[in-house]
Amino acid sequence: GWSERDALGQSISEIFKIVDEAGSQPATGYLLDVLERGQAINLTDHLLLTRSGSKIPIEHNAAPLKDDRHNIIVLVLTFQDMTAKRALQSQLVKQERLAAVGRLAGGIAHEFNNILTSIIGFSHLARATAGEDKLISHDLDQVIEQGQRAAHLVQQMLDFSRKSMLQIRPLALAPFIRDTVKLLKHIIPAQIELTLA
Repeated sequence: GWSERDALGQSISEIFKIVDEAGSQPATGYLLDVLERGQAINLTDHLLLTRSGSKIPIEHNAAPLKDDRHNIIVLVLTFQDMTAKRALQSQLVKQERLAAVGRLAGGIAHEFNNILTSIIGFSHLARATAGEDKLISHDLDQVIEQGQRAAHLVQQMLDFSRKSMLQIRPLALAPFIRDTVKLLKHIIPAQIELTLA
């Protein structure tokens, strides 16, 4: 910044370098407009270039003070640092986006849940009518198992979207690890070997 001693004798445009935020064009002539029209102005979406070269987002007002004869005797300039307000606005935008993602995830999860309920239900019915056919029974067991795993994933999406009540309960770790290893074997490259001790 400028000290009072350094600022004395400098032109106002040297001390207060203001540029348009969109195109970084210098904001010139606005003080002459205030003097000619005799009316206050407000500048938003502008940057104040500091003496060190940093840029500060500002809201800037220029207003004339007049004597009894309506002659302008002085211009009053005010600057408001908008850095904190901009940061808060940015945070609010991020929160709104996250909320939108949560709502989308919840909507998709409900649709998938309906589909999975039908798949698992009809698979159980088919399993009951499969009789002694071990091949068909095995295939249907796989459909049911994968359907239940998908239903668990849907539940996680619903939890993320805060559209369901969280139920914290103990987890049987060994079956979970076995299922995870089985899934990973289909995903990871063949040269990587997974062993469960």
